[in-house]
Amino acid sequence: MNLTSKQSYKVIVFALEAGSFKQLDAFKKTGVSFGLVNLVTNWLVSRGFASKQKGGYQVIAPAALAQSFSLFRRMEELKTASFMVEASESHLRKLFKEKKSVFCLSSALSSYDDYLRDPSIHVYAD
Repeated sequence: MNLTSKQSYKVIVFALEAGSFKQLDAFKKTGVSFGLVNLVTNWLVSRGFASKQKGGYQVIAPAALAQSFSLFRRMEELKTASFMVEASESHLRKLFKEKKSVFCLSSALSSYDDYLRDPSIHVYAD
């Protein structure tokens, strides 16, 4: 299972954002084939990222799931720039959201984990 393939990624983002979900809802809202939704969901359960619940599935390890993306991409090889900026974290997060940037690494994980602390902000940005 390649988490970073475009279609698999859509299902995983849907599951993370929903928290608890049904495969049929993932199919309808992501536009991904039901077969792939089923494959991704079964992979999530088999790896302990989600569990089968009455009437659907529950993401039980969102931070671990988000962190597993690093297994599919070597981030140091992809980095194009690094900057030291004097600004508050809240200001930078707001700015990057306005610019439709995508948070990655520990910056993305902090959206799912209250205990993660990293003074850096990691983004994919134009």
